[in-house]
Amino acid sequence: MSRYKNTMGCDYNYVIEDADLVKVGNCSNRIMCSIDTFVKTQIFQHINSRYLLCNLSDMWVLMANKYSDDSAKDDQKKWKDLLSEEQYKHLVNDGYYVLGYILVKKDEDGFEYIDRIETFLRGFNLASRMMADWTSIHDKTIYPLEIIDESVGYWKKYYDLKTTKQLDNLIKSNHILSSLRLQWAKLYAILDNDQT
Repeated sequence: MSRYKNTMGCDYNYVIEDADLVKVGNCSNRIMCSIDTFVKTQIFQHINSRYLLCNLSDMWVLMANKYSDDSAKDDQKKWKDLLSEEQYKHLVNDGYYVLGYILVKKDEDGFEYIDRIETFLRGFNLASRMMADWTSIHDKTIYPLEIIDESVGYWKKYYDLKTTKQLDNLIKSNHILSSLRLQWAKLYAILDNDQT
């Protein structure tokens, strides 16, 4: 059974579940070609490229492995079926392909939070997958520092929130308000609007 739900209604679980979350600063030489491709095709193009480059070694990346196709069942989709033509070309050439990244930072109290998270393959809940893998590796839950307009719907669904009271309970029960100055006003606003 899959560790996460895909939103496309198909069984893609093997190749995606075979992807590994690795810290860029700890990557082996065999993965570095794909990290180089990631930097050239994603980071350099990003509006916050300078910030991301400065924090590259602290990023965790979800790596697709081209050899996963060899172990997938005949009725399961392969990477060629899931990735764009350009993404698949990079996977074949480099052996790996970065499906997404998560950058976790610490505040002055030592509380770890999600500073940035982004995926490059939509419809497979890869952000949830990366957070679950990071939590499993570190044995602690992480929360986003800031919820921006573009992601407010995702976090509302991720935390299964319908009311501001539920959000207050989430913050209180996980003791995150005192440790982190959250910037969740957008999430509060959308929940307030849903209640009117």
